Amino acid sequence: MMKVKFFILLLVVFFARADEDILESTSLPEYSDLPTLSNGHVGYVIYSDAILMNGVYNGERGQSHRARIPNWSNVVTNLSCDDDCLYRLHLKQGYFEAIYNKNGYKLTQHMYPHRYYNRAIINRFVLERTNGSSSYSINLRVDPLNETSIDLDLKYTKYDRAEGIDFTTRCYQTNVKENSTYQSAFKPVCIAHTDAPISLTISTTQGTAEYTHITVVGPTETEIRKELIDILQKEISYQSLFTKHASQWENDMNKYGISVENNTEVNQVIRSSLFYLISNLPSSSTNQKNGIFYGLSPSGIGKGGILYAEYQGHSFWDTEMWMYPPILMFNPKWSEELLYYRYHVRNAAADNALYTGYKGYRFPWESAYTGWEVTPDCCPEVVEYQHHIISDIAFAFRSHLAATRDLTWWKKYGCDIAWNTAKFWESRVKFNETTKFYDIRNVMGPDEDHHDIDNNVYTNVNAAINLYFGDFAGCACREVLGISSENEYKNFSMIAKSLTLLYDKEADFHPQFEGYNGEEIKQADVVLLGYPLQFPMNAETKRNDLLYYDNKTRSTGPAMTWGVHTIGFLDIKDETLAAKFFERSYTVYTHKPFNVWSENQPGTPGAGNFITGAGGFLQSVINGYAGIRLHFDYLSITNFYTPVNSSALVLNGITYLYNRFSIRIENGRASIEFLEVSNEHPIKVTLKPTNAVYDPNVGTKILFTNDQEIIMEPKTDVFESCVLKETKLGIEAGAGILNVGLTLIASLILLINFVN
Repeated sequence: MMKVKFFILLLVVFFARADEDILESTSLPEYSDLPTLSNGHVGYVIYSDAILMNGVYNGERGQSHRARIPNWSNVVTNLSCDDDCLYRLHLKQGYFEAIYNKNGYKLTQHMYPHRYYNRAIINRFVLERTNGSSSYSINLRVDPLNETSIDLDLKYTKYDRAEGIDFTTRCYQTNVKENSTYQSAFKPVCIAHTDAPISLTISTTQGTAEYTHITVVGPTETEIRKELIDILQKEISYQSLFTKHASQWENDMNKYGISVENNTEVNQVIRSSLFYLISNLPSSSTNQKNGIFYGLSPSGIGKGGILYAEYQGHSFWDTEMWMYPPILMFNPKWSEELLYYRYHVRNAAADNALYTGYKGYRFPWESAYTGWEVTPDCCPEVVEYQHHIISDIAFAFRSHLAATRDLTWWKKYGCDIAWNTAKFWESRVKFNETTKFYDIRNVMGPDEDHHDIDNNVYTNVNAAINLYFGDFAGCACREVLGISSENEYKNFSMIAKSLTLLYDKEADFHPQFEGYNGEEIKQADVVLLGYPLQFPMNAETKRNDLLYYDNKTRSTGPAMTWGVHTIGFLDIKDETLAAKFFERSYTVYTHKPFNVWSENQPGTPGAGNFITGAGGFLQSVINGYAGIRLHFDYLSITNFYTPVNSSALVLNGITYLYNRFSIRIENGRASIEFLEVSNEHPIKVTLKPTNAVYDPNVGTKILFTNDQEIIMEPKTDVFESCVLKETKLGIEAGAGILNVGLTLIASLILLINFVN
């Protein structure tokens, strides 16, 4: 039982040893570069006035944003910092530390959202004598900075006591629904915190004094009270409380860790990118069961509480195309959590399609609590034209199926999404009687500088991938979808193969859209065909796309562009250009001292704690330098390198079909070792071109060079006769094929009624 007097946590500080999992500074940066701490349930910027919680939004439609909860975990002292403070972010154990070194004593503060008790935020103070025998006292005060919130109405305040500890509970509810059609009630939020002592004192006979401030946040008083009492009853010392948090962090950072050797700068960017991304994902083990996870937003759970800033906590294509791929390679359970959010809000996507004259699911460009469109009024063009989000979501579902072959998940969730996103594209295309191809007109690709364009190459190729995936679902999910005949889905592949594919044969590259004349673009668009879409093309065409659009992309664009160029140039074995883009992808986008990602370069407005950038950067390491590629029928590893000025690249754990392996790359050679093997999903490993075959067991090691290729594939085909067709476009359709992009007059009438 935790008493008023807490047990001593021995803190040993190694000033002489450089630990690359610790980022430190003697001063704090500006607010935008302060670390954000999260645990998948709550998040906050250190020393800020707000706690934000998964799935809690306030505001109607485009004004929906993460509801600001007053930060009752913020405990401040009367100490000032001149040149006697040290601030540290501990990446491997998931906490922030502040050390105040004063004459005769030292105050150490630890703060973190707990990984196991994930409703809890911990703020720990240790006052320690460093010399002499004087008594010392510091003041402590709970300071939420602003105890009211325009997003929340206070329902009641309660003063309580449990296990000898006084605490205060406040319960609120949001005051504006996102969309009353899909949200029947306001969202409740409760927060409780232990009452901090007025001061922390060490007498002349004491060596230390300690206080642990516990804040708990959740939807009900019952839930947070249980969390608090469980902590007080079960954790007999602070050390046990801390260990339950740190051990989960250490497990994740060890299990999914990535590192380079002899390159501290790059290694710390990799490690901090992992930290900021993983911190926003649900804990694998918690004191109380987690609720629905409402997805990842570009700035994570800890930001998005201010209207028109940090993307308001909304979910975009950023999740599926930038953050999701490394997460899938680490832990398919996290992947399921992310994808379930899209499935959970599918009814709003179905209505969105219906009201705008289409079939299937039209997922919105920006999504929050209800799944309805929540893009602010500032940006109507992205709502109207940026439809690639639908195929981006389908692409993520396709990737999960490829990485897991989980038929239970596939039948329960995947079939529905694959089918209904394909139905959207079936109704969205227009048949061009002149060219005999299907067009996708009036769109915006990833390059947001150009909208209302026709046949954007990225949009068309990913739509084709989506349509072929729908065709596959039609075959593999007949019972689930109630399909009785091949005729119900064969139209998908017919359309896909005859979608317009823009290609300049003379210059051997892909124009971005019809009428594109070399204008400057915002970010990677066409180059995404090579990766992540892995659209088949010869190496020279890929090189031409990369070189052409490098010269057309504005230098102030987001970081992910340069990560994709890194991967592309590694694909064509150009290490020099790859190294140039790799360095560009992180140097100006990660801000010292805590390597906080920013959306754009200094001087250009953009989101802070930009975990979209972290995800894109990690892809350049995993799928670029490590040469790992997930295909629908297999996983391959080839053409790998170490980043420039690094002696080795190490990935602690990549998962394929629930088999987990590590890989070490050094001096043009790689070694993989199997750490876990799945009896339910046995795989065969083949080394090309020797065709040596391995049947992996735990401990199996395979050595190979970067001109060889490892192929991992399932031993059994769980899909029987159903085959995912190869992605082909630009094949002329037969004359007389009718336009399948039907306009649904009844749906338009519904839309008019809905708007009115």
